Amino acid sequence: MGAFKRGAMVGFAAGYVLGSKAGRERYEQIRRNWQKIQSTAGYQKLAGKAEAAVGLGIERGKLMMLDGVEKATGAAKDKIRGRTRASHLRSTFN
Repeated sequence: MGAFKRGAMVGFAAGYVLGSKAGRERYEQIRRNWQKIQSTAGYQKLAGKAEAAVGLGIERGKLMMLDGVEKATGAAKDKIRGRTRASHLRSTFN
């Protein structure tokens, strides 16, 4: 098992144990605090920036993928054309 999986399992187990000891009241307190944080203007601004950055990354990824597909398609076409020309030249001179 990899170090990441072991760390994730240990983290999950620790969170479970601590969470179960804290009980429902603590969970509700954490949830209310998280909702307060999410409703602040700073959080909303940060969330908007993060969403825009992710969207930009996705668009860049799409463009890179399309560019790669075009290059691969062009290379394949060139290779096929080269074989066709070579076959034609061989049959012409033989």
